[in-house]
Amino acid sequence: MTMPTIPKRTREEAITDVIESIALEETALAHLINAEADKIEHYLKSKTICPDKLIALNKTVEQVLKTIIKKEMLLQFKLETAMDTKPPCPPPPCPPKPLLCPPIIYPQPVVCKAVAKVQIIGKPVKRKKKKRKIKKCFIK
Repeated sequence: MTMPTIPKRTREEAITDVIESIALEETALAHLINAEADKIEHYLKSKTICPDKLIALNKTVEQVLKTIIKKEMLLQFKLETAMDTKPPCPPPPCPPKPLLCPPIIYPQPVVCKAVAKVQIIGKPVKRKKKKRKIKKCFIK
């Protein structure tokens, strides 16, 4: 008899396979518990219930449940070991890189009442003397 060939896998794939096998075993145990419940339900639906047979049925169900509990404990140990050997999650992504140039901050418009010359984007502007309206202008 030859040895089986085991495919090469990464550590993460092997741990994932172990966790999947635990999940499948848990599903199988759940089916066994449901089968035991169906067995009890079927017996209780029968017309004649003998106390001796009911006690015997109870003992067999108890033995099956004890075995399932033992298997559950082994699966718990197996899961804890798999989770302990699992590598930590990668760190969150890096924060965005800072801008090379600082953002341009434009001067805020200010209400000017009586200013002879106002500079907007570096050019001198002459105001008409007749109109005395409130204007928005930029102050350096």
